[in-house]
Amino acid sequence: MEYSISKNMLEYESEVLLEIKSNLKKRKPFYLLAGAGSGKTHTLIETILYVLSSEANFLTHNNKKIGCITYTNNAKGEISTRLGNTNLVVVSTIHSFLWDIIGNYQDALVEIHKENIINIINEVRQDHLLNSNPAYVKFRTLESEELEKICCDIVDKEHLYYFLFKFDAELFWFFFEVRFGYVIFSKIKSDKVSVIKILKGLLKIKKLEVCLQEINDKVDGFCSVRYSLKNKEKLHYNTIGHDTLLNYSLRMVEKNKYLADIIIDIYPYIFIDEYQDTSRTIVDFFNKVLQYSENEGRLFTF
Repeated sequence: MEYSISKNMLEYESEVLLEIKSNLKKRKPFYLLAGAGSGKTHTLIETILYVLSSEANFLTHNNKKIGCITYTNNAKGEISTRLGNTNLVVVSTIHSFLWDIIGNYQDALVEIHKENIINIINEVRQDHLLNSNPAYVKFRTLESEELEKICCDIVDKEHLYYFLFKFDAELFWFFFEVRFGYVIFSKIKSDKVSVIKILKGLLKIKKLEVCLQEINDKVDGFCSVRYSLKNKEKLHYNTIGHDTLLNYSLRMVEKNKYLADIIIDIYPYIFIDEYQDTSRTIVDFFNKVLQYSENEGRLFTF
């Protein structure tokens, strides 16, 4: 595939590249803000090629790489093709880049996962305790034994309940009265949509509590955290998706400075394609690494 760029664009880019090279020589972080179709990716390629030409010996002899982060596999393929054959540049999607780093430190990752689970449980409980919606108020009138009976039944018959949620209100409440008796039924009968939300919250708490116990007991399958490439997150099975991976990565680098050391050791230069679309979490992540590098007098530019 051939790539071309207009003469005016080349002249503008030459000016931009001079400024970028100046920042690189000064070890200053920078970003390029420009509109769609303005040649940002072309500038990224030229910048990486410049670093390769000036720092190849340093990178090779110190076993270091240039990191190039993209947001899609298509962009990864395009940039890799345009860079040509080099083993000094690692082109990766943001999620693969982060998982390749934090996925190797499971003890610390499991602790972050436990913190997240506890926070979610507390948030759901707080909502159930303070929500002024009439359905929540009614649920708070249940005795602890009555609430536990409902919770256990939801966990035991989860698929049945998700089928039940599709029923109309009359059938939904008929099921409840038959299953739990008139006393419990009369205490909680209210808006069906709100009750379903409450039941889902109770189910989430129960499943996450079981997960916490399995982690603490070091049960097989709960001693590590897995990342779902297809974004099929199941926190109660220690499986995280894309957004949680970003959040865990930030928490990991905030709590474990050795991760910043590892990133700096491997990638003294990191370039991010489509930076304008980068989430705040990722910006904070790399700013933490940058801050650490400046405090320690280490070479790191992104």
